[in-house]
Amino acid sequence: MKQEQSLSEKVMDYIEEHLSDPLNLEHIACQVGYSKYHLTRTFTKEVGCSMHQYLQRRRLEEAAKRLEKTKEPICEIALEAGYDSQQAFTYAFKRIYLASPYSYRKEKQLAIHSLKLGMFYSGFSSRKKSKHKKVLYLIKNDDMASYKRQQISLVESGEWAA
Repeated sequence: MKQEQSLSEKVMDYIEEHLSDPLNLEHIACQVGYSKYHLTRTFTKEVGCSMHQYLQRRRLEEAAKRLEKTKEPICEIALEAGYDSQQAFTYAFKRIYLASPYSYRKEKQLAIHSLKLGMFYSGFSSRKKSKHKKVLYLIKNDDMASYKRQQISLVESGEWAA
């Protein structure tokens, strides 16, 4: 026997199906057939965050995937994620991912590049007062001398020197 979906599950399913559409509380409440007040209380109680927070996090998750997998301009990703400006997108993105979209994209590309070369990349600091510290660990340490030069070059310049 099939269990009936909870109200929050119905809302989350609707949001997933219409993630790229402009959504608001009144529209979602109308679609699931409940008052916006009841819907807000129930969703927050069951999920642990407001619908707005849930929707924002889901859109930022999708934007993070696009930053990682594509070379689309950040402003284009920001607009498609529902933000009016790249500045607003960057502010929201930093609150969740603790890095700007540009830094996040660069970090992910460096990690992928490092793995292709048989290296493991870790260590990323996006705090305003600290410098970016990047450390490489050699998985297959055939030539430790060249590895040390690459590590020093990376830490000093802040970029990968292949």
